[in-house]
Amino acid sequence: MYNLIFVLPPIALIVIYLFFHRQSFALTLLQRINRSIAIYSPHIIRFLILGLGIFFLADSLVYCIANAFGNPSIKLL
Repeated sequence: MYNLIFVLPPIALIVIYLFFHRQSFALTLLQRINRSIAIYSPHIIRFLILGLGIFFLADSLVYCIANAFGNPSIKLL
């Protein structure tokens, strides 16, 4: 999963640049990819941080409730 998220995209961009750097469509494609990343990354990061925060709040709430009733083996994950 790590390779799919963090390694494959840069390798794909390098391959596009190395094999097609003389054609104009490669430059256009790389510019479109860059523009999409610049536009959508703040929204994606905001969504991921909000989701992670909600998950941690729910996990701590479940932990506190489980310990209050004497059953510490209950966990969200």
